[in-house]
Amino acid sequence: MVSIFKTKKAFTLIELLVVIFIMLVLIVGSVQIFIVGNRNINIMWEQLATQNQANFAVNRFIDYTRTAEVSSIGAYPLEVTNPYELTFYANVDSDSLIEKVKFWLDSNNNFEQSITKPNMSSGQLSYDTTDGATETVLQLAHSISNFAISKPIFLYYDKYYNGSGDALVNFNTTDVRMIKLQLQLERDVTKSPVPLNVESTVLVRSLHNN
Repeated sequence: MVSIFKTKKAFTLIELLVVIFIMLVLIVGSVQIFIVGNRNINIMWEQLATQNQANFAVNRFIDYTRTAEVSSIGAYPLEVTNPYELTFYANVDSDSLIEKVKFWLDSNNNFEQSITKPNMSSGQLSYDTTDGATETVLQLAHSISNFAISKPIFLYYDKYYNGSGDALVNFNTTDVRMIKLQLQLERDVTKSPVPLNVESTVLVRSLHNN
């Protein structure tokens, strides 16, 4: 009788190490792909959120600024016209009173808006909160980098501006007819995504013919 013995070939230590190395390479590669993909998704959502903020801020600025008018106590339509603050009067709700509206960039790089509703005090209207006027503050956008790059958020133009030319410098508030908003939104100027720049120029209707 002839016996036939079959033997199974086992992995050698070197072969086993090679297999483990290949598996590690595949695992590390998969993890890297996941990390990069997740980072790209986060960047995409961050860009989308930034764009939504920018659109909301610009639309609010346009809607309110173009309707600036004389206040309920007879004050000039524009009160403050600084590079980082704009204050004016406009009727932004359904009643007959004219509210005081303020847009500004705060120290935390937030683009803010406040609306102050006047109150009758001592027989006359007042925009002073100590006299009962109510102020509502709303954050329109955050991570504004204008301060970091010394870029004003507001530029002002007179009645001679035709779409080109420099903004006003050392001017009186009564000279202003058009106002440009320019925001640069970027959480970290040293990292992606690239900054989002938005601009919009508004003609103050009540001052157009002055």
